[in-house]
Amino acid sequence: FNRWLLERKVIDKGKDPLLPSDCSPELSQSLVHEIMDDIPIKLVKPKFCEDARRQLYKYAEAAKKMIESRGSSQESRKVVKWNVGDTFKWLQK
Repeated sequence: FNRWLLERKVIDKGKDPLLPSDCSPELSQSLVHEIMDDIPIKLVKPKFCEDARRQLYKYAEAAKKMIESRGSSQESRKVVKWNVGDTFKWLQK
């Protein structure tokens, strides 16, 4: 996150020093890499529909485990658990 703030501060053209507002590219690659590295599973490009479903199931399970193991707010836990539940229901169709 600190790398992202530094990157945004260097390339920002906006006036707010804390929350950069006028950056190009809008999506920071360093922040994307940090978020993807924080996910406890590695995502690969699926070849078949079954592979994509299996990977989505693993991703939802990992999100559920991650939110339970970290000190997050009750509201965040509810949102993640609802989304995981919806994902599992959709996968069972």
